[in-house]
Amino acid sequence: LKDATNAAMRDWMATSDHTHYIIGSAVGPHPFPMIVRDFQSVIGTETKQQCREQIGRLPDTVVAVVGGGSNAAGMFYPFACDPACYNTTLIGVEPGGTGTSFGQHGTATATAAAKFGLECEIFMGEEDMRRQRPNVLRMQLMGAKCTAVTDGSRTLKDATNAAMRDWMATSKDTHYIIGSAVGPHPFPRIVRDFQSVIGSETKRQCIEQIGKLPDTVVAVVGGGSNAAGMFHPFASDPACDHTKLIGVEPGGTGTSFGQHAAAIAHGRPGVLHGSLSYVLQNDDGQTAPVHSISAGLDYPGIGPEHAYWHDAGRVTFAVADDQQALDAFQKISRLEGILPALEPSHALAHVLTIAPNLPGDHVLVLNLCGRGDKDLDEVVRLLDR
Repeated sequence: LKDATNAAMRDWMATSDHTHYIIGSAVGPHPFPMIVRDFQSVIGTETKQQCREQIGRLPDTVVAVVGGGSNAAGMFYPFACDPACYNTTLIGVEPGGTGTSFGQHGTATATAAAKFGLECEIFMGEEDMRRQRPNVLRMQLMGAKCTAVTDGSRTLKDATNAAMRDWMATSKDTHYIIGSAVGPHPFPRIVRDFQSVIGSETKRQCIEQIGKLPDTVVAVVGGGSNAAGMFHPFASDPACDHTKLIGVEPGGTGTSFGQHAAAIAHGRPGVLHGSLSYVLQNDDGQTAPVHSISAGLDYPGIGPEHAYWHDAGRVTFAVADDQQALDAFQKISRLEGILPALEPSHALAHVLTIAPNLPGDHVLVLNLCGRGDKDLDEVVRLLDR
């Protein structure tokens, strides 16, 4: 798989046909929106030039948002899922893909599988299927088989377990497409490398439109796929050493096990799904129950490279709780007409906290890694409650 991935990386970047799938029909370079209001609002849609034209001055604080809401699949996952499906042709498996998902990754996998003519089975926790019903319908409409996982907490960890078990039993004719930067090598690297299109695009557009690299980059971190793709081009480039990288973990409803999913803040080193990282676990090493308002963050660990970046001091980690994320979701929807997913709403909540105290020329980038139509039923239920 490692050799096939290396070949896929070379081939993917060199082959215009497959590059078209990314640029033309899936995700493409996103415009780099910037704020136009004072910082009571966080997100805007205009460039520096338009700020001068429309409000007569530059913003007090510059906040740029890299979003996945405008692409066909509605999130950042096609960056990894399209190449991963292409990988199946290189390793010689028969048509068949196994994805594990909180919904967005499953949708992207189903999209890519349909595009490449592959069979696709999505393992998804029963509770997440309830919370992510629009995505389940999308996957099914695109021909994917959605298998409900009823073990354990019936969320992401349990779906990952089920997908890995199925893959082990069918590896001769099935390729496992993991959605997060977790699992055994080379899966975290596969996800990171293909998702790094996000961070590379951010660096380029910052220089082109703002004239310098960002001072701060913020992304939500569960398992850490969107953050790995955003952070890696900065963390691996000495020219970006001045750029502060902040990962925001899900703080849930409290600090006890079962109330949150913040592995860096409350976990300790352990092995989960084939990699050594920070894991939420009890004294006996058993994986602890987790909770988040967001289905995509219900995971008791974090990608191993995030653990490394934390230990090396390259990435700073913060926590945003359920209520802060829900408040941020409502605020950006009401003030800017942008419906974010609940996952990046955690990162947005942290930006709302730190940005008012930043200097006027500070450039902060928020990775808005998905749109929130998938979360509407859950948000309405929570608000009604």
